[in-house]
Amino acid sequence: KVGWNHPGQRITETGLLASDRVRWVGQAIAVVLADSLYIAEDAGELVELELEPLPAITSATAAVDADAATLYPDWADNVLAEYTAGVPADPELFDRAAITLREKFSIQRLAASPLEGRAALAVPEPGSDRVTAWISTQAAHHASEVIAEACGWPTSRLRVITPDVGGAFGLKEAVFAEDVITCLLAGHLGRPVKWIEDRRENLIGSAHCRQCEWDLELAADQDGRILALRGELLYDMGGEPTGVGIGFARVAAEMLGGPYRIESIEVKARGVVTNKTPAGAYRGYGGPEAAFAIERLIDLLAFRLNLPPQEVRRRNFVQPDQFPYSSASGMVYDSGNYEAALDLALARSDFEGFERRRDEARTVGRLRGIGMASFVKPSGLTNSRIMAGAGTDHGNSETVTIRISADGAATVLSGVSSQGQGHQTILAQVCADVLGLDPEREVTVLLGDSQMTPYSSAGAINSRVAIIAGAAVRLAAEKLRTKLQLIAAWLMDVAPSAVVLANSQATAGEESVPISQLARAALTGFELPDGVEAGLEQSATYDPPNGTFPYGTHVVEIEIEPDSGAIEIVRYVAVNDSGVLLNPAIVDGQLIGAIAQGIGGALLEEIAYDANGQIQTASLMDYLLPTACEIPRIEIEHLCTPAPHIPGGVKGVGESGILAPAPAIANAIADAIGQAARPNDLPFSPPVVWAMVRDAGGPGQ
Repeated sequence: KVGWNHPGQRITETGLLASDRVRWVGQAIAVVLADSLYIAEDAGELVELELEPLPAITSATAAVDADAATLYPDWADNVLAEYTAGVPADPELFDRAAITLREKFSIQRLAASPLEGRAALAVPEPGSDRVTAWISTQAAHHASEVIAEACGWPTSRLRVITPDVGGAFGLKEAVFAEDVITCLLAGHLGRPVKWIEDRRENLIGSAHCRQCEWDLELAADQDGRILALRGELLYDMGGEPTGVGIGFARVAAEMLGGPYRIESIEVKARGVVTNKTPAGAYRGYGGPEAAFAIERLIDLLAFRLNLPPQEVRRRNFVQPDQFPYSSASGMVYDSGNYEAALDLALARSDFEGFERRRDEARTVGRLRGIGMASFVKPSGLTNSRIMAGAGTDHGNSETVTIRISADGAATVLSGVSSQGQGHQTILAQVCADVLGLDPEREVTVLLGDSQMTPYSSAGAINSRVAIIAGAAVRLAAEKLRTKLQLIAAWLMDVAPSAVVLANSQATAGEESVPISQLARAALTGFELPDGVEAGLEQSATYDPPNGTFPYGTHVVEIEIEPDSGAIEIVRYVAVNDSGVLLNPAIVDGQLIGAIAQGIGGALLEEIAYDANGQIQTASLMDYLLPTACEIPRIEIEHLCTPAPHIPGGVKGVGESGILAPAPAIANAIADAIGQAARPNDLPFSPPVVWAMVRDAGGPGQ
């Protein structure tokens, strides 16, 4: 079942195996079951296929050609779904504008490439028809519902557990055919069944992302203020939709305005099917696509007006006193100070001293450039009712339970899962901060079990755990704190308002009681004031009124070797505002990892196909991931503008770092070579950059 169905979307559910047609290399056709992996691989060699070749469509542009063959015979064209963000732009805005720009941008196909690929182990429960499945997923409850429905089972028959997952980056938000088949076979045979993909299968058979083409027109006045933005987004969806439909294309269209005050935006997004692996969620989820387009347009506008790019940004930023800000495309930004982030990034990067460094690079035959990119990113989803109206099959509420044992230690139970983000650490910190406990020694966090933890609507997606689950933990802990204060006040004969919980003690003036003593009193019921029930367990559910919008500015300084086109990142400065930071070390780790992925997407990574739809990058020898050699030291600065409507003021951070690298590097390339280079098409591999230098009249003739 496709989890996000947009109006008019032509596919709302997909088959487990290819039947009448195979639409991409990597699509599952048959299942081989054996006692060992080696026997299964040998048996797979015995499967014979009868295939009739059909015309291959390997680009979104080809898919919408008037003469294109259709991937689905009963369709009149290859458009899966359409969505228009904003409202029709007034043509007079463009007719009267002092400046108009018309530009096209393209973003290549990427693979999320988590360290651990997909995996599933399904084990029947002896003496019943129930099945327990350990699955590498980001959302245990959602996976159990989707898999059970596909198997024709009641949800109670299937228990899904998410162990420590080695990376996900959005890829494992979806439920895949292999997850369903593994559970179905285990239930049918009464035997454990295991499936683990290898790297080749991950690159060709899971999901791809990002590939799209923009065709945009911008209107501005003579001072560089943007009046209107309109255009089209063509998104390559691959052979069929994954669980999110064209959701990332929709978000890209809605976020095209970035952190800027643009009164008129109209973007038509189309998702089209091609003979490629389906497109799915990936870190940033439409945000990087939008940021690349708008940040290139800002620099091109500055060049056209002969203004500094930072000045054009300042003239168009949403101002602090304009929040909450409703964008022309329907988003409601919560809070921020975009200009402060830009100013801090410029100061930290020594922007004023750049021309001296450029001159020094010229003396050794290298081209030096500096580029910047500002961004804003929706995180934490939004209210469940709004999501229902948008067509999703899940909400955004999060329920958490906290229980305190007789020794005063707390256990937090949450249905979210962790893929390396440190969710156990931050949820333990929130709980400990409220209850006055030691987060390492006195708080245990249990995650990701569809039958043993409270219900999680969406799991660990869209940087929502610290925001939504963190708020639920805070609310549940506050209920327990109130009860502990009542018990402590009764034991010490003081007012409850005088009791402070800290350092595992309840203190009022000079007197204190260990929290463990209060816990024993509550659990036994021996020493309780009138009206206070025994027990120390509380649950809380949180559903936000709206999402949060972290933001920032990155500045990158590069050097280009003109004879080869190789780019060296000399310095990288990132300023980020994710509201109140629960754990600064984890936040920095998330930003560094996201920036590294953004640099990889800008310079190295690309899923390539030939004209017959055969993938050319099915191993890490061909699909180039960034290493420590390509990633510079990342200098990070933080601002703090709390989210006004979230308990604790937290905004998301897991995806923020990936939006700015590609446009900042593109702008640095244009600064180094000249704006005529037009670095509008990702990625910027050495041959591409070499050709830009050559066409600009430099080396490479």
